[in-house]
Amino acid sequence: MSKGAPVPFELRRRAPLSHTPLGRGLLALLRASGEDGGVADLLAYLRRHRVPFVQTEDLAAGVRDVDVLYVTRIQKERFENQNMDAYEQIRDAFSVTSDVLALLPQNAIVMHPLPRVEGPHSELPISVDADPRVIIFDQTEAGMYVRMGLLKLTCAVDRTAGRIAR
Repeated sequence: MSKGAPVPFELRRRAPLSHTPLGRGLLALLRASGEDGGVADLLAYLRRHRVPFVQTEDLAAGVRDVDVLYVTRIQKERFENQNMDAYEQIRDAFSVTSDVLALLPQNAIVMHPLPRVEGPHSELPISVDADPRVIIFDQTEAGMYVRMGLLKLTCAVDRTAGRIAR
């Protein structure tokens, strides 16, 4: 939202939020803060702290004013005991295609933690990789350097002295 304060939004996928890595991470963070950790708790937390958000089931309507679109795959393995038809319907409804990218503001970025589903049912098809707003490979490279730094710090601890070795 370039014209004012950023407004996060949740795409209501007609599937539990816990069916995505990001959703499970948000719920775990909420539980760590002392909340119960359900989706209703997350929404209540956002409201209580006056964090603006919008819920929508329409991907095209949801992306028109975003600064960052963070895409994750809907995890098929989470549907094992449920209706696979529901998975297939949801999966295809939230694919970020070139048509969806055309709706994004020119200064928006698209992120994805990788790996992604390949093929005709990809949540982020490789055909959109050339769009300069899709920064998934820069994101992956930056994450590699962060992990390298964390490993260096972890391995540089002098365990006998209890401090970082020099």
